[in-house]
Amino acid sequence: MHIKKNIHMKLCITLILLTASCSLLILPHESTQDTAQSVCTPTQQAIIDQLYQPTLYAPWRESYRAAKDSHNQECAFCMQIAENDDDKYLILGRFDHHVVMLNFFPYAKGHLLIVPYQHVKKISNLSQKEQEEFINLINISVEILETVLDAQGVNIGINLGKAAGASIPDHLHAHILPRKNSEGAFIQVIGKTQVIHWDLYNLYKKMKPHFQKYIS
Repeated sequence: MHIKKNIHMKLCITLILLTASCSLLILPHESTQDTAQSVCTPTQQAIIDQLYQPTLYAPWRESYRAAKDSHNQECAFCMQIAENDDDKYLILGRFDHHVVMLNFFPYAKGHLLIVPYQHVKKISNLSQKEQEEFINLINISVEILETVLDAQGVNIGINLGKAAGASIPDHLHAHILPRKNSEGAFIQVIGKTQVIHWDLYNLYKKMKPHFQKYIS
């Protein structure tokens, strides 16, 4: 307990010294609120930002991290496709060259993933027919999101490589995210937090029939 108190005291002193050393530059004839600028060094500002960084308690992501660790030698997408348990992995449709699935850890309601059967890194590694279906499934997904979830906008993203933010960089996949104009709620703007208030499996049951219509 004594050690913890000492550590806490040192952190408080460090924060006070850093804050005090960041002088305020006030321009003449201007209001303090509008023109006060912190002139901290980048290192000082980085430490202060880290100390003030908000924390979100998200224990449900433990299973996601564990799955990534356990499948670091085996592609999670390849494993999910091979198991043929579509309800378990929220696979909405199996097409000639791809599957469309709901993301288990969505950024928005109806966050879709389009994943080729082939374990490839880039679109250029797909055949011409596979590329055509890839683009066609993006169009189909957008139409379904607009119809079923009343999406007012859609983000379409492909992260190529780990440096670009791909969580599974060795297996190409596209993200399709429906958006609405009313997304700027209090907790999102002030708390910078997305609230997941829907059930993924109920959403899966609602959306699956719409994708099945396109399967020949």
